[in-house]
Amino acid sequence: MGSYRIFKLDRFIKFTLLIIIYNLYLMGAFMVDNDVESHEFQNVGILKAKMLSSFSNYFNELYDSFLNEDISLAEFIDNKNLFVDQWGFTRIDIKNRGDSANSIKVINLDDDVTVSSAKWLTDETGEGFKITSRKNKLRVTFRCVNAGELVLRFRGPEFRHILNKNRIPVKIFISDVKLNNETVLTDKLLWHDDSVSYTYSCVDGEIITMDIETKFIYDYFPSLLDLCNNIVDDDDFISSVNSLKKYFISNGDGNPKEFKDVYLDNHYLNQKYVELSRNDKSNIDDFMDSNKNLYDILNIVRQEDSQILIQQFQEFLNVSSFNGAFDSNRFKNLLIYMSGRVDIINFGEDCDVELVYSSDNENNIRIPHWIKGGSGVVVESNKGILDVIVRFVGDGNLKLSFRSTDVRDKNKKPRLPIYIDFTDIKINGKPVLDERKLVTHNKPFNFNRKVKDGQSMSIHMEWTSFDPNNSSFE
Repeated sequence: MGSYRIFKLDRFIKFTLLIIIYNLYLMGAFMVDNDVESHEFQNVGILKAKMLSSFSNYFNELYDSFLNEDISLAEFIDNKNLFVDQWGFTRIDIKNRGDSANSIKVINLDDDVTVSSAKWLTDETGEGFKITSRKNKLRVTFRCVNAGELVLRFRGPEFRHILNKNRIPVKIFISDVKLNNETVLTDKLLWHDDSVSYTYSCVDGEIITMDIETKFIYDYFPSLLDLCNNIVDDDDFISSVNSLKKYFISNGDGNPKEFKDVYLDNHYLNQKYVELSRNDKSNIDDFMDSNKNLYDILNIVRQEDSQILIQQFQEFLNVSSFNGAFDSNRFKNLLIYMSGRVDIINFGEDCDVELVYSSDNENNIRIPHWIKGGSGVVVESNKGILDVIVRFVGDGNLKLSFRSTDVRDKNKKPRLPIYIDFTDIKINGKPVLDERKLVTHNKPFNFNRKVKDGQSMSIHMEWTSFDPNNSSFE
């Protein structure tokens, strides 16, 4: 019995130690990248998270600026490329401070290292220089001209926001700096506005060799550069953007949510549709056919109350890295991809339609003043299921048009192709669909019948946003 207790205690201790070790691992205590030297940050996980967070924050802002039509697609691509490029080089500002004759004279430097005069550092206290390199290790040998205070400022490249022109944190990790083989600086994560300085009293003619070791974000995230470079203006644009966003998420930057992706992808698709419609109308159908896969994520869970969807997204904003990218009012635009509509028109002299009942108290009801030769009512809902009862005024020709909502660009045209999949339609309890019917505003499903004055009709309709597993294009 005693040996059994000892065995159980020993197993308990082992299990406890394993739990402690595992938690230390999660905290980053044992997180060492193959390319990371042992003298780097005590927690490499924190270092990587800070770099990726800065990177993803600006990319998301830039993409949102494009979606908001604050910048064009070409501007988005160009600025994205410039931003990605900035994360791949080191910058050091150097000055031998004394009087106006103070300077340095470069004797030797590695390939791919550039030394240039810095006007903003040059004044009555001496000439300043900027050193840049794309290498992880760089060496520069220089001679001090006149005695003075040698000031080395280590900083990342200067990159500004495309719209507000504020500097954006492009972070680099300086792991080691040596002057004449003596280490003077280690383990600094920095960027342009959060720089680190080192000063050294030099004498006239003193020769100094400076060695710098740097880690860039692409050293920690080897796939990041290719994912960014894949984002170009082609049919794979959306999938390439989503691949990068998923990479951010899988590496700890936020949690995946379908709400945002639905709005982003379709907003882009609609913009491309507008662009094509203004240039070559013959290409629109080909474009839509080639981009059917862009609707794959539109199978949103139907909500009993549209406010639930908005509330869920707002809660997501409060805890995610995308906080502030959207507000709930703007996010209501997502509901257009869930909205079904029926136009109930009674054609004939003095004919009209009276709406007697609607199962959706929040539905959008309008009088179609644009209709000629008749009148009626337009009922629109985002519930996914709707029952209405109408009464006809005058003997006429009824036309029911089941379609998606009317959405246009900021110039009011053309209409954007929002796909809605009608799964069931019943007139007075009798089904009129043999199979699911995929519609847009301009390509509705129509139902026609002669009606009499005072006659009532019940209309039942069910629909969903585009479902890649069940919906089919004609």
